[in-house]
Amino acid sequence: MLIRQPTQQSMCHAKTEEFVCCLSSLHPQDSSSISSVIYSPDDSSYSSVLGSTIRNFRFATQTTPKPLVILTPSSVSHIQSTIHCSRKHGLQIRVRSGGHDFEGSSFVSPVPFLLVDMVSLRSIDIDVVNKVAWIQSGAILGELYYRLADEADTLAFPGGLCPTVGVRGYMSGGGYGLLF
Repeated sequence: MLIRQPTQQSMCHAKTEEFVCCLSSLHPQDSSSISSVIYSPDDSSYSSVLGSTIRNFRFATQTTPKPLVILTPSSVSHIQSTIHCSRKHGLQIRVRSGGHDFEGSSFVSPVPFLLVDMVSLRSIDIDVVNKVAWIQSGAILGELYYRLADEADTLAFPGGLCPTVGVRGYMSGGGYGLLF
């Protein structure tokens, strides 16, 4: 009797299906919403979503490890479900926050992983009177600068020069700019 060992590709496909089923089970009333934010390698949009912010092309090669699934959450509940299901199925999470990542740490991993792309969560609310801004993690620097210039003549953000960098990167200590 011949026993076939599962291939790496078939194991990854099974993990992808299990993960997607887990997400769908947590959103039974909203399964169309959750399916519209999930991209697997079988989807025609997968490559364009993955490559949308890759600026360092060494991470865009055929041999670069790719995420099993890309999620573009549109609500906090999508993120909560993603954390729950990734833990349950042993998948690492990488987060891309709207901008680029020259080191590739947000979209490359040596182990099976999924990419949470925050591109759909990018609102910016500025309270000029209290000098406070609420910025979702998918917003990019150029959007923040535009909103600040549009709403507040006396407020600034100590970010950098590149408008396509995600604001979250600056909030977590990355980048450099003119106001240090």
